[in-house]
Amino acid sequence: MDVSEISPEDLPQYRDDFSRDDFNGYLSDIISMHRIVDDYRPDICKDLRYPKVLPEIGVVIPFKDEHLSVLLRTVYSILYNTPAHIVKEIVLVDDGSENSELKSTLDIYLENMEKVRVIRLRKSVGLMMARQAGINSIDAEYFVCLDCHMEVLPGWIEPLLSRLLEEPKALLCSNVGSIDRLTFKLHHAELPQIRYFFPFLIFNLDASTGKYKQSFVESRTNDTEPFPFGIIQGMMVVMRKSWFMQLGGVRFLDEDMG
Repeated sequence: MDVSEISPEDLPQYRDDFSRDDFNGYLSDIISMHRIVDDYRPDICKDLRYPKVLPEIGVVIPFKDEHLSVLLRTVYSILYNTPAHIVKEIVLVDDGSENSELKSTLDIYLENMEKVRVIRLRKSVGLMMARQAGINSIDAEYFVCLDCHMEVLPGWIEPLLSRLLEEPKALLCSNVGSIDRLTFKLHHAELPQIRYFFPFLIFNLDASTGKYKQSFVESRTNDTEPFPFGIIQGMMVVMRKSWFMQLGGVRFLDEDMG
């Protein structure tokens, strides 16, 4: 959407939204909150089959003064693109928002979402502690922490849960793309180096890489197979709740990151 397409009377709202959020909130409010997007997964991913019986998940989504339509689109994408028998609950954690729309208006939407509820913290405690509050509240054996401005595609959760059944002590994150802040188009993340380099953090928190062993590279038959990582993208954390808590909860992930 070009600014020239916006009517003069709507320009102040567009500019206010962009100044506050640094993305096109005006366009977000026009786009359907439960839009259907192209499934850009490679055919090899679409052809994979997973166990019919998979455990339930609790999805934790912390937010603070997020644009309402963006937050709701995150929730709707999970409800529409996840098998209903897998989603046990979705917990929104309001980390001290001041935007009134995220209270009264959000509550109206949630009245029609039986699996979705909100926890409101009296004061902001930061991302990591807000996540912990949500994790503490879920009954599901497995949890997924997501940022409040994401959209999932069909088939997003099955490979993650299948992997956790194989490796109960794993911490997982899938291949995460991006949403254009101007057009809200979804982009697939290209990972040309992922087959060869292992990322990790060194003592001063700079990112660095080391080569995977050639034997490991050659052992992988295709790019859908999991690979070990020294760091993960923070917008998604998938794990078994009991093991996460045994490790110390957010202290395991570093509570000061919040």
